[in-house]
Amino acid sequence: MPAILISGGSFALLQFLTANFVGPALPDIIAGIGSIICLVTFLKFWKPQNSWRFAGENTAIKEVTERYTANQVITAWSPFLFLTIIILTWGIPSVKNLLNTYGQLQFAFPGLNNTIADHKGVAIAHIFKFNYLSAAGTAVFLAGLAAVQVIGLSYRDASVVFRDTIKQLKFPIITIMSVLGFAYLVNDSGITTTIALLLANTGPVFPFFAPILGWLGVFITGSDTASNALFSKLQYVTAQNINVAPVVTVAANCSGGVVGKMISPQSIAVAAAAGHLVGKESALFRFTVKHSFILLLVISLLVLGQAYWLKEIIPLPPASKINGVTLNSGVPGYIWLLTTVIILIVIVTTIKINSKKANPHV
Repeated sequence: MPAILISGGSFALLQFLTANFVGPALPDIIAGIGSIICLVTFLKFWKPQNSWRFAGENTAIKEVTERYTANQVITAWSPFLFLTIIILTWGIPSVKNLLNTYGQLQFAFPGLNNTIADHKGVAIAHIFKFNYLSAAGTAVFLAGLAAVQVIGLSYRDASVVFRDTIKQLKFPIITIMSVLGFAYLVNDSGITTTIALLLANTGPVFPFFAPILGWLGVFITGSDTASNALFSKLQYVTAQNINVAPVVTVAANCSGGVVGKMISPQSIAVAAAAGHLVGKESALFRFTVKHSFILLLVISLLVLGQAYWLKEIIPLPPASKINGVTLNSGVPGYIWLLTTVIILIVIVTTIKINSKKANPHV
């Protein structure tokens, strides 16, 4: 009986945290952690024959034999740790609502708002929302500021790195802006909707093509979020019409979009700039496109199997209460923000104290 109670309580706690803190990001976090563990384990037994080096870097290969302390490992991982904590906090609805209350500007875009009609004749609203506090970029920026405290950089040096990064990525930034502009053009003109409706007419085999919609959406817009906003409603309605669980096709849109991310022009442009390969974008595209097609085929077959033959693996919507615990507790956003700040302060302080103990003369 105690074991059953503990198990049930743990499950309820997990459901509570998932519903209120992690939410849909839980699979991404578990997948990321699992990938890191698998990669570290793999590299314990295998080493590449050739090592990649930056231009001007010492090409002499030295085997690392020294052992790192736990504090050094945590320090090295701290930027990613801070990024994960802050991004998770920024994804909580109550936090988003709080930040948007105090940090969002919106206005109807002159000359465009309600001047273009969709395929049903309904005017398309173009409302520009500048959510400078709740934006994901703000969370990334704050994580970077927190990481500066522990990785040994001064804020002056960090500003120089930031400036040099902007300078290095100036052409990819222009490319991304141009492609996003093109995405609005093809969306408002009905080109992407036409493609989506064509695929939706495939009927019972639509689940096979559902990931392709997400793949096309991300390839055109460069954003999985934009692809989901564009095609998720279509995926949902079409699935209902062919008696398939809508969660399968909507999730397929997300999965296909991730596969399309590797060949989207924005991703290619950023990768070329970061790897000093500006001008070789076409070579990167040719190299990655075959992998994208292979993964897309695998996902399409998996989604088709889930739709008709593997229905038992489709997740069910969570209940509102499990073991008497309410899943949506409505914790105010400021509580989450305050908790996040305290956690970051504790981590930064602990790392600094341990670093001073290990290097008292630094």
